[in-house]
Amino acid sequence: MKSLIFIIIIFPVITFAAVDEANTPEVFQREYIYTNSVVHENIQTVGVYTCVALTIIDGHGNAALAHFDAATDIESSLSEILSNFSDISDLRVNLYGGQSPYRLEKELRNKLLELGLNRVGIVRNISSKDSMNINLNLKTGQVSQYAEMISYTKVGVARYKSDRLKFSKRIYRHEDSLGGGDYVPEFDESEFDFLTF
Repeated sequence: MKSLIFIIIIFPVITFAAVDEANTPEVFQREYIYTNSVVHENIQTVGVYTCVALTIIDGHGNAALAHFDAATDIESSLSEILSNFSDISDLRVNLYGGQSPYRLEKELRNKLLELGLNRVGIVRNISSKDSMNINLNLKTGQVSQYAEMISYTKVGVARYKSDRLKFSKRIYRHEDSLGGGDYVPEFDESEFDFLTF
């Protein structure tokens, strides 16, 4: 007996209602966060241009947000992210961003289908000039775009997260994830005073 596979392509209907707030964890490129609505009301990622953002929400307030780029090891990354959820049958999964011909989106979608996630929503960048900033509200499950007013991630941390992309194709776990994340050193931010205005 053949099983039905549903792929839903959603044209941009996400709202622009989210506000960029200091207490919202910011997920960097090739990074993900796993958390729930008790710990964080919102999670976000910025600059989804050629990259693809993945949101996963279950029926218990648990969620993951990941920011994939073309160099990400998709198979091991999806396995790691999905291992946080006890039951993948009730997950709402969506992909955001990408650019034509949408190779990264297609690769992610196909791997999700292989893993048994048969309903994957897709919201694409409309033109080659588009880029999304994604904010996921864990209490409502609503995804909104937001204007990145200022990065609340400290400069030293941002530099460290950018530099580590050179050394591995793996996806990193955000330090604010439930159960902890990948190591991010403490920085003396006074070293970076020349970058502030």
